Amino acid sequence: MLPLLRVLNWVSTLFFLKHISGVLPIIRGILSSAFGLRADVMIRGVFLLVGLFLSCQGDVLAASDLNASWEYATSGASGAATQKRFLQRYNLNTGFALEPTRAIGLGAHLAYSRNDTSNSGLSEVITPSGNFSLSNDIFAFDLSGTRSEDRRSTAATRTTYNWSGTFGSNWSYEFWPSLQLHYNRSGVGSEDNRTDIKSSTYGLDLNWELPVLLFNYGFSKGQTKDLVNLTRSDSTTHFARVETEGSFWDKRLVTKLSQAVNYSKQVMTIGTGGRYDQDLGLPSYSVTSSDPGFVDHLADPPLKPFAAITISSLQTDQEAGHLAVLGLFDEEGEQQIDQFWVMVDADTDLIAKDLIDKGDLQWSLFVSTDNLNWEPVPGQSQLDVSYNSADRRFEILVPALSPPSSLYDYLKVVVVNSGNNNVTLTAFRAIQFVS
Repeated sequence: MLPLLRVLNWVSTLFFLKHISGVLPIIRGILSSAFGLRADVMIRGVFLLVGLFLSCQGDVLAASDLNASWEYATSGASGAATQKRFLQRYNLNTGFALEPTRAIGLGAHLAYSRNDTSNSGLSEVITPSGNFSLSNDIFAFDLSGTRSEDRRSTAATRTTYNWSGTFGSNWSYEFWPSLQLHYNRSGVGSEDNRTDIKSSTYGLDLNWELPVLLFNYGFSKGQTKDLVNLTRSDSTTHFARVETEGSFWDKRLVTKLSQAVNYSKQVMTIGTGGRYDQDLGLPSYSVTSSDPGFVDHLADPPLKPFAAITISSLQTDQEAGHLAVLGLFDEEGEQQIDQFWVMVDADTDLIAKDLIDKGDLQWSLFVSTDNLNWEPVPGQSQLDVSYNSADRRFEILVPALSPPSSLYDYLKVVVVNSGNNNVTLTAFRAIQFVS
């Protein structure tokens, strides 16, 4: 039989939810950031949160942080034009957490950042989030959501959202199992409709401690839909673990046995006219140089395992490496490569669209069968390159080769920076289209 105080705690929790006006609209307002509800619902929820915050008699924690910075820099080299750069940064973080009763918690947070660079455009990121928790001696419930909007003057606006909920036992009785259910939804999209991905996952976790053994079981089932490439991925996972231990002769001898089993299944479905971009996982390499003749001697110096590299601008530093070679080695061969992905850092992301529009980066492809004798792809003075702002990467289509790319063990992409800005590349990947 539960102690009287525990029963009263549980009843008081339900009483609060039933009779305190505005609790449900508050929760709706918080979750509007995750669900994308109407603006009036979100505004009403914000006002109700503020009202509860001002009238709350429980524990209240609030914090705000605002900082700003301004940076002005000039750079240049002999015989090159002087480049000027003015950067403005603003960051705001504000939020509060409150506990109207010992069993209920509410919180909200808003993050805002703004970067404005004279030659790179404007970037704003707004991220509201909220959470609601309910806990007593029988169960615990937690619900949280967040939504982020990345607005840029030089690229399409990117939106992401994520919300999750958990519900589980909160008792602590000997030999009683503990159970937790969880659910999550997330998504990412871009204003130019090049990205629209939605995911959902649900599952449970069971832990049961018995006198002679400990039993754990986990289950999850998820689905991811790519509405642009018309693909769907369904995954199922089961995990079970049993553990037991014993001691003998006054703990002079201790034995411990455990056994775990994991089963995972993933099914990829591609719709009519759809496509799945499969990362081949090939090892990648890179090197930079300031010698234009370096392109004719691609085997020297040897490429190094890929790490983030910066291709400098000729306008700012004629001595630094303004040319880069990105290599992919497929020593086993027989893998068709349809596209290259070249990831970039946050600063390059702000100017990537301008780099494409102005033609500041020149891309060319070389192939080899022995990593010694290299030849350019005929008729390809410039590769077909686009920029995916949602995933922050350059996408390079591999032209039709004769013989096909699957017969070449080594491929290299040479990129030359002839613009006014440094460019930082963070990853290089080979992609195969699966339809």
